[in-house]
Amino acid sequence: MSQALNGVLICIFSYNRGHYLANLLQSIEQFYPGTDWHVWDDHSTAPATVALLQSLGDQVTYAEAPTGAGKHGGLYRNMEAALTYAAGKGYRYVYFVQDDMQFVRNNPLLPEQCTRLFAQPKVLMVNTCFLARIAFYMAEKTVLPQYPEAHLHRDFGVADTGLIDVAKAMKAGLNFDKGSERANGEYWQARGYQLVVLHQPDLCWVPWPEVYRHRARQWSWQLRTTVRSLLVKPLTPKAEARLAANSSIAYLEDYTSAAHPFMIKPYWYQDFVSAKAMVSVYCKYYMHRLRRLFVKPRMA
Repeated sequence: MSQALNGVLICIFSYNRGHYLANLLQSIEQFYPGTDWHVWDDHSTAPATVALLQSLGDQVTYAEAPTGAGKHGGLYRNMEAALTYAAGKGYRYVYFVQDDMQFVRNNPLLPEQCTRLFAQPKVLMVNTCFLARIAFYMAEKTVLPQYPEAHLHRDFGVADTGLIDVAKAMKAGLNFDKGSERANGEYWQARGYQLVVLHQPDLCWVPWPEVYRHRARQWSWQLRTTVRSLLVKPLTPKAEARLAANSSIAYLEDYTSAAHPFMIKPYWYQDFVSAKAMVSVYCKYYMHRLRRLFVKPRMA
């Protein structure tokens, strides 16, 4: 049964992707009903997004000033503002989420998992996002077995999404002023902090968003028919059972699929989408599937 995340503020970072934001809010209500959330918007200009934000009233905070055409714009300032806001309101955790993400399940174990993981002095952030199997360079090569419910990221101490212990972050003086996810992650890792990746995540990126922060993607073919074509199916009970038994990295394409019938697996991948790119990612996926059948995993 879906339940609220008590003591958690879901912090949503938004820019010009109103239909994805609406989908994210719907998924919060579906899987974590009653959980507190707040939107930090980077001065969206798209009419549909502006209309949605206005309908949310005081649950939206806008960046202090428009931040230009950078890839992330005011994302990192908004993340710092969200952390300060949550601390002032007495929240135990913040859950950083981008507007083109979607909850696909309720994780009833998440509160106790966070309690155990944040009890480790070096753990600063818990990432709860499914990874992509084809992006093996971000998975097997960058995480290590460390804790019973999570893997340790080799290079990052924090990321742009995930749960943060507010008191621990404030004590550490956590900020995101290095300008990019990699720079922030490496800086806090060098200071001795850890980012861990849950074995039973609840969150994913939506596939192929046509707006990528401050610039539109270039589509060389027309796939979109409705907003639904870019969303992800929630996990089925059968997939939930398999995930509950997972003790390693969780790959989204192994547990669910995209809502559109022609998008077999739900990839959020590459800045520019083309028919060639789509064929490439699916070939990589099925090559990995074949490799798993014939190549035995190496022992750690």
